[in-house]
Amino acid sequence: QEFIGCCLLSFCNFIMRKTTEKTKSEPEQEPDSKPRPRTLPTRNFLLMKKIIDDPDVEDGLILVGTFVQEVYGFSEAEYKEAKSSKDDSKDETNSEAKSSKNDRKGFHFKYRFNDNSAHDESKLHERKNSACKMTVKDDTEEKVVELGWRTTFDARIPLETDTYYKAFPFHISTAKAEIELSTNNSDIQPDLMLNLNEHRHNIAIQELTPSKEHDKCGHYQIYGWLLNCWMELLKKLSKKKIFRTGDMLDKMDKTKTYDFLSPYPKVCFVYENKKEHCSRFDL
Repeated sequence: QEFIGCCLLSFCNFIMRKTTEKTKSEPEQEPDSKPRPRTLPTRNFLLMKKIIDDPDVEDGLILVGTFVQEVYGFSEAEYKEAKSSKDDSKDETNSEAKSSKNDRKGFHFKYRFNDNSAHDESKLHERKNSACKMTVKDDTEEKVVELGWRTTFDARIPLETDTYYKAFPFHISTAKAEIELSTNNSDIQPDLMLNLNEHRHNIAIQELTPSKEHDKCGHYQIYGWLLNCWMELLKKLSKKKIFRTGDMLDKMDKTKTYDFLSPYPKVCFVYENKKEHCSRFDL
């Protein structure tokens, strides 16, 4: 028993000595001075209108569309501060007005196209800014609650083309754009809200409008009238809008270099596990 007791005592002393040495050898870890960015739920809707040739890039393409960005999750104090900055007096000098232009127009996340900043007015133009409002009914009265900011942009998104099959005189290419919402001053980051049931609330093609290009041709009027009657009948039977893929191709494809195989894009939203948010999608 004495022998076993001595062995146990020696072993405990050895463990305590190693633990003390390890503690002394490890430097003291300083607390992380950089806090984790706060995440704000953000809705980013893209309305695609057409695709045109890029005059500055050989065989390049540009997607013309509209962004509607809605940012939620502000505290009441932050919202009042942004609103007061938006309603600043107009007696500023031109230089001051230019420097505080973005502050007065409310909050929104900046865009990046293909890993490049989209500050150029030729790529992204801010068109309108307003508050996101919702009417809330109480037992006694109705009141309007302002939830966040809605900003509308006119966008010209450059597309990167990649040819994966080539046989003279034809080749097959794909066009791609990486669209990302940037973190604001490293302290606020967006997290895209997606509608998983109705995908058209995330990305959509602009609605078709009737074309009058061939109205002068009598034979086309007769053919078009018969076709429209048939389409209206199918709409009533199916109770849904029926669009022909050819019409979508004619609307989206405004290029002289390419002929589209499909007007519908493949969309992939990228979720970052490390940062636990989604701020980018590939088109």
